[in-house]
This record gives sequence, structure tokens and C-alpha cells, in this order.
Amino acid sequence: MMKIGFALMVMVGCGAKPAEPLEKPTPLAHELQVSTPVPSGAVPSFAASGEETPVAMIPRPALETLLEPPDVTELGRWPLTIAEHPALEPHFDIAAALAAPGITWTDLCARGAQHRHLATQQELVTYLDAWCSVIPGHYGSAIATLGSVRHASNRRLVEALRLDVAALVAAHGPAHDLESFLRAGGFLDVAHVDLASAAYFEVGKLDDAVEANRLAEEMESSPTESVRCTRMLREVADTTDGAREGALAQLRLAAIVPANDVRMPYCRAEYDMARCWKDGDCAAYWATLVPSADAAGVVYLGGVYEAWSTFRRSSEWLRAAEELASARPLRDRFTLLVPALDASIRLSRCNRTLVAGLEEVIQRSLDDLAAQPPKKPSSSIRQSYEANLTKQELQQIPARDVARWQRQLRTALAQVQGLWNLDDVGCEKYLAALPPVQP
Repeated sequence: MMKIGFALMVMVGCGAKPAEPLEKPTPLAHELQVSTPVPSGAVPSFAASGEETPVAMIPRPALETLLEPPDVTELGRWPLTIAEHPALEPHFDIAAALAAPGITWTDLCARGAQHRHLATQQELVTYLDAWCSVIPGHYGSAIATLGSVRHASNRRLVEALRLDVAALVAAHGPAHDLESFLRAGGFLDVAHVDLASAAYFEVGKLDDAVEANRLAEEMESSPTESVRCTRMLREVADTTDGAREGALAQLRLAAIVPANDVRMPYCRAEYDMARCWKDGDCAAYWATLVPSADAAGVVYLGGVYEAWSTFRRSSEWLRAAEELASARPLRDRFTLLVPALDASIRLSRCNRTLVAGLEEVIQRSLDDLAAQPPKKPSSSIRQSYEANLTKQELQQIPARDVARWQRQLRTALAQVQGLWNLDDVGCEKYLAALPPVQP
């Protein structure tokens, strides 16, 4: 994880002039209280009103929770792994099996090695013969010959066939005759059709990738929900413009079922991920990244994380800190909270409204780290529940990390308390003399 210093270089001009009216923080767009979970799909807004004070940018710290959604277009390669690329060449090292080092498979073909007859392991020669057919572009002959070694005794050779077949599919031509092409070698099954779709995507033949994907859907009558939803996402990846909107609409239709519809919804997590990736509407997706007890907290975290680069004024940083006071996981909460507080303090100009808000957030955060229950007798059941969750989570965090956060917060609290009752000149000197936050 990045170790980032949070020193904020700010020049605040107070000047020798009458004190200005106290700044009042702009209220949040969503009045979210500590005891109120984040509404489904709602992310707090941090838009500021009024004239902004130009300040130095604060780098956004890296978090352990990966809030950015995966690139859905990468699912066009499913079920290929990140290391698998069906290039048009043998995926079993046939040259090493039949020749001395330095001899390639194309050298063997040029020397006629594919016509040899061996007393043992004739399947190796047959495999070479299939690939020698590829050189002049005889892909149909190659797939048929590869089919004859599907049950070879050499297991590594058999395992290599899945990528061999995918490469030949992508090279041979459009998907309209995919079934007959695969059938010629005995490879017409849903696993090879899925690989064919991925291979078409890999070489940029998106229309063929879509056709192969739909063939796989037709062939498998009872896929698992995971496979079914992944194929729907793969169609999103395989399409563009209007066709992609149509694929997303189908995904939404599967995930969100009207109240009067008897269908069971499915693919909700995949739809939430796609919506976050395409539209930036990420609250529901973020909630899937953590245990259900932390779902509301990670939405607070994501809202601040996403808006981080827009914060310019003390009131904005304070609002961010107020949101982070309810964020989870705790490690990510304090990774963002400490620099947010520091920025708000340094930009506060000793505004008493802001100072009071800062003091409250810092004290509450210190209470959380001390695993203290809510102090107000009227605290809600939810607040007590959240305090218990915090206590449990703190038990999983190294004591040295908790001690570091406490030290940083106590330093911030002392700085805030020093802002009370300062005039403009004293405030300017006090803020200018603040040391950078220590990591």
C-alpha cells in the first residue's frame, strides 16, 4: 500500500482587515445520520456551493478495498485465463518432443517429419501432421486430424488441444459454421464453444464472438447461475454502442424483476458491477465487496473516495470526514480520515463552526478506536450494533496500527483545540506553524 505524506501546503491570506462572518458548511445533499443506513443506490454528494478557495491537491491514498469495478470488457476473454492466449501455433511443444534443441515445428514440417511412422508415440507425429496442415491454411483438415488424438496417452498433449482448437476456430473464419467445424474433429461441446467465443474476441472478431456466445447459451440448458451471468456479461463485452445497451438491458431484466412478476431474479451482483463500470453508479456494487454488516459503511467510504479530487474547502473536507466516521472497513476509513481532517484544519481559518465540527468528528473517532459504546443514553439500537461491529473489527487489526491512528487523531484534536479564540493574525500564524502529519 502507498505510504503518502499528507502535508498540505496552503497559504491563507487573513490580512489586516475586519473579521469576516463565520462560514457555514453547506449541508450534505443527503442528510445521513450515524444511525441511518445508506439508502440503496445512494452515494453522498459533496458538491460545494459558493466561491471555492484554491488549495493544493492532496493525493488520494490507496485503499485495501478495491473500489474500482473490473473492466467488463475483459470478460470477453472468459474462460481464458490471463496467461492463456490461443496463438496460431502448437500449444504442446511438439518440436521438443520429436527433435533436437533448435529445431522448430515448422522446420519439422519442412523436412516431412509428419509422414514418419514411429514404433511408439505415433500420436506425436499425428499431432505434428495436424499443425503442418495449418501452414497452407487447411484448417478443416487440421481440426479433423487433431480430433484423432483427443484420447492420446500423453496428457499434456490432450490438455493443449483446448487452446489449439480455439486458435484454429479464430483463424478458420466466421462463426456461422462453427458447429460443423468443431464437429469435424469431435470438439462440438459447450466448453469448446465458450473457448471459441473467447478466441474470436481475442482477435477482434466481435460479431463472431457474440454468435459463439449465444450458441453456448443454447447448448447448455441448465448452466449454473455463475456461468449464465458470466455469459451475459461477456455479451456486454463483445458488443458496442446500441448492441451493448441491448445486452445491458437484458442483464437488468434478469437482475431486477417487477413485483408482479413470478420470475426469480438472478445476476444482481453482475448487473451492479456493470452499472458501476458503465455509469459510475457504484453504491450497490461497493456493498458486494464486504460482509453484509459492512455494506452501508463501504458506501460511505466509496462516496468519499470517488469525490476526493473535488474537495477544495475546509467545509468540504469536514463533510468528507463526517462521512468517513461511519465508513468501513476501519483500515480504509482511517487511511482517508486522517488526511481529510488535516486538510480541513489547515483551511479552516479558525471558523468556529468548522472547528466545532472537527472536534466532534475527531472525538467520535477516538471513541471508536477505544471501542467505547455510544455516550448518549438515547443511542439507537443501530448505533450500539455498529459499536459492537467496530469492537470486533478492531480485534483483527494489529495494535500498532490502532496506536498510530490514535496518535494522529490526538495530534489533530490538540491542533483543533488550539484554534479557539484566535484572531485573524494569530490564526494565520498558528496554521502556518503546524507540522505535517506524521505517517
